[in-house]
Amino acid sequence: MSDLDNLFASWRALAKERICSGVLPATVAPAEVQGLGGNNGPCALCGGQIPHGDFHYMISVRSEDKIRSWALHFLCHAAWQVEAVSAAAVLPDS
Repeated sequence: MSDLDNLFASWRALAKERICSGVLPATVAPAEVQGLGGNNGPCALCGGQIPHGDFHYMISVRSEDKIRSWALHFLCHAAWQVEAVSAAAVLPDS
């Protein structure tokens, strides 16, 4: 495995952990996904800073009457998507 493969595998494991604990949503159909420039805020998956000028995704999910949003680095978003699809396949319908 390459270093990138190992890193992506660790992000997937973290995504799975955060989905299972409810920190990140387990949905494959968020209410909204935006591609934005960084604002020096934290990534919801890895916790690293998303610097100004870096591309990131902002995902939003409606839950009851609230909308929650999470910012994710480009590759952290990819890891979350893979694990959200896996979680959706095994979680009961809610």
